[in-house]
Order: sequence, then structure tokens, then C-alpha cells
Amino acid sequence: MSVFRCQLQCGGLPRYEGVSAAASNSGTVSAPTSELSRSPWHCLFPWPAMLPVRYTVLSQRQLPRSCTYSHSPLAGTSSESRGTYFSAPMETLFPGGVPLEYDKAQQYFKRLGDKGSWAAYIAGALLVLAHERSASFPQGVSLLVASAVPEGAGVSSSASVEVAAMAAVAAAHSLSLEPYDLAVLCQKVENCVVGAPCGVMDQMAAALGQAGCLMALTCQPAQVHPAVQIPKHMAFWGIDSGQRHSVGGADYGTVRAAAFMGLHMVTHRRLTSDNAGQPGQEEVAQQAGYLAEVSPSEFASRFASDLPHTMSGSDFHSTLSHHLDSVTSVHPQGEYPVLAATRHPIEENFRVSTFRALLQGNTGDPVTQMTLLGELMFQSHESYSSYHWRRLWRYSVCSG
Repeated sequence: MSVFRCQLQCGGLPRYEGVSAAASNSGTVSAPTSELSRSPWHCLFPWPAMLPVRYTVLSQRQLPRSCTYSHSPLAGTSSESRGTYFSAPMETLFPGGVPLEYDKAQQYFKRLGDKGSWAAYIAGALLVLAHERSASFPQGVSLLVASAVPEGAGVSSSASVEVAAMAAVAAAHSLSLEPYDLAVLCQKVENCVVGAPCGVMDQMAAALGQAGCLMALTCQPAQVHPAVQIPKHMAFWGIDSGQRHSVGGADYGTVRAAAFMGLHMVTHRRLTSDNAGQPGQEEVAQQAGYLAEVSPSEFASRFASDLPHTMSGSDFHSTLSHHLDSVTSVHPQGEYPVLAATRHPIEENFRVSTFRALLQGNTGDPVTQMTLLGELMFQSHESYSSYHWRRLWRYSVCSG
């Protein structure tokens, strides 16, 4: 029987024969950023030189044909809530030699609960490579993941482990992946196998980030610009706030859905004004661009007054139907913060563009420069917090 095996551990790595290794940094710290896919903006995302922690993944073909993954907890941390080892027959992931469909893979890993659902971030690499690159795994696969990231304190750690895992699996099976393509495929792992509606920003940072620089990324859907050098008189620090954050959580998915609802309304309003008629749903879908293409002044003068502060899913479906996003749903019972979720990426794009210009400009006055940069970061934090962490969402799932 073929098996997939995964193992996590801390400390030094053992020596193996026939092993491919890959590493990616974790613990990123961001300047003003965001990542709502089709409602994105310029993103400055720093490579975590100030947080030198990383995931290292070793991948090895094995017989019998199996797939395994496991880990040992870091010293001083607790992993009682999750399993430390995962193993599954390859037939489970590739029934009849065919990779599980994404929706079935999601269901499979979610049924495993806390003790096994995390393996989706690792095993998802095999499924995505099979679906998107026609990769095959005639033998079993064994993965060892080593990490210096304290449990529960990682930032962008899911993207980091996805990038390291897929890079190691690809190397072990002689698959050539460019870093850009690696990041895009790893986003698909998180969207389609894990079921988290994240953007591509974190994966791009893990795959393409440069030490001592901020990554400049236009998420439309993912255009990488030359890195922005951090001035020598400046340093970024990451502090563990102790607050949990998950892009797979209800709040994140609700805010993303609300932003797409806003995108639909803005596009509908723009087409109505430009054409003096009511556009159809297909025209709206074809003409919808990105919220980041709207300037803050245009949003304030043309669109903001037409957007509701909150809107129920049932009201949205009764008037506008589909919300243009493939990885979230608008639930009839949900209450969505449309105005705040739409305004945030529009204003955030302006803040990030200004942040980059200030970093690259020679002001001759570092105190003023850092004061302005700090104010932009405070604005970004307040804007994000105003709708994301105050739990505006009041959605309950009706059983049955």
C-alpha cells in the first residue's frame, strides 16, 4: 500500500539519502497591505529579515506508495490540540490514480478535525501539482517539516510552509517551478484544498521576497515590481501580540465577500452613470475591475453614498445576484459590512503607494519621513480593525 507521510520537528535536521530540501521564511511583518484578490491594491510586503525564523521541508520518495507528514512540538510549546504525525494511503488522495477533486479534498481534511486538518497545507501540494501540472506520484511521499516558529505565533506561516513543502516535493520529483508560479500554485493550495479565501500576497513574499527590502506587488492578480530597499536608518520589528488571526476564519471570509459585494455595486453604479441604462449581470461581471483602480476622491464623490453600511445576504441576492468571487459565498442569513470593506482597499492602495514614495524619496529629514510612515501604518491598522476585528458579522448557519 502506498502512503503519504509527514513529520514536523524542531532543532537540527537528520541526514537522509535521496532527499530534496526547501526552506522559506516565516514571521513576516507588513507595512500597509491587504489582499482581497479581485479587489486588491498595491501591496508593500517586507521580506522578514528582522524575523529570522523559517520552515524547512525535506521530501523523499518512498516505498510502499504512501504519503506521510508529522511534527514534534517546539520546546516550551504545547501541541496537545493537534496531531504530530499524519499518514494516509495514496489511494485516499489519488483514488484510482486520479487526484481528489478540490471540494472533496477540503471535506476530507476538515473531517480530520484539529488533529489532522493542518495536513491540508502540506498534502495539498501534491493535489495541486497533480491537477495543475499533471504531476504524478507513482511512489509514496515522505515529508519532514522542521520549524523554529513558536506554535501559535507565526505570521504568514501557512504560506511559508506551503511554499517550502511544494518546492521540496517538486524538487524530489524533478518538477521545475519558477518562484512566481510556485507562489500562485501555493495560493491554490490554501484556497482550494485548505478552504481559506486568502490572496496571493503571503505566498509571493515567501517565494520571492528579498532580505532588507519590501516587496512591491500589484494584486491584479499578481504583478511583481522591483523591490523597495529599506533605508539604512530604518528598521522594522515584529512583536507577538498574542492575538490569533486566521484567513480561514469567518471574519476574513465575510469581509472579503463584502468587498466583492461592494465591487459589484460600484461597477453597477459606474455602468449606470456612463451608459444611462441598467446594465445586466453579465455586463457587470465583464466590466468589473479592481477596487484599487478607484481613487479615494472618486469613491467619496461618486460611490460611497450609494453603499449600505451593512447588507444582508438575502437583500443582496434579491437585487444583484452573484458577487463576482469564486472562493467566498454570500449567505442569505449573513450581515455584511459593505461600506467599510469596500472603502478599505481603495484607501489602502493610496496609503501603500504613498508609503512606497516616502521610502524611495530623499527627504533629507528622517524624523519627518518616519513620522509620516508611522502615521500611514496607524491609519492602515485603524481602517483594517474597524471592520475586521469588531465582528460586524452576525451569521448563523441553519442546520439541515
